[in-house]
Amino acid sequence: MRHVLPILLLLTATPLFAWTGCGLTFDLPQRWTAAVIDRDAEQCEVGLRPAGWEGMRARSRWPENEYAIRLKRYFGATLDTATEDLEFEHDDHGRWGVPGLRGVIYSPAKRVRYGAFAGWRADSLARGYAKEGAQLGDDSRVISTTSVAIALADGHGTVVSIAYDQWSPDIKIDREKAAMHVARSLRPATPAARTP
Repeated sequence: MRHVLPILLLLTATPLFAWTGCGLTFDLPQRWTAAVIDRDAEQCEVGLRPAGWEGMRARSRWPENEYAIRLKRYFGATLDTATEDLEFEHDDHGRWGVPGLRGVIYSPAKRVRYGAFAGWRADSLARGYAKEGAQLGDDSRVISTTSVAIALADGHGTVVSIAYDQWSPDIKIDREKAAMHVARSLRPATPAARTP
């Protein structure tokens, strides 16, 4: 009987890398941080980045965003609010997604579910250009990547979006794996854990 209590404590313990803000809680990948970067009456945006991100950005020959992943919580909104903010649309052929290069939807959006949240994921082709003066050797000045836009709702009024680019030649982190880690652990914050 004396082993029951430690096991129960272990099962109910808060994950080591849980982050709470904007009325949300999610588990951060190891060595990643999150910070509220914008908040108003309609939304609250969180930026996520791995340890050493500023140095990686500085050394990269291609421009990188200030944050590797951006997560946004919408207040008093619907899933349509998130898809509109992420620029989802229907093309001339009736495909639903986010237009990429030349305004074409190459890959229609897919229905997704991560824990209590469900919605849409759109992967679109994007292009990037090397920084001015970057030493590229035989590498092209142009890179192609996939931009990911995910709009989710939990059916209880919590609406979020997650956005990131999957790949860059000089940044060797797995943004896809990190974003999926966050998405699968996403949950509304408990009232006692809510922060401004």
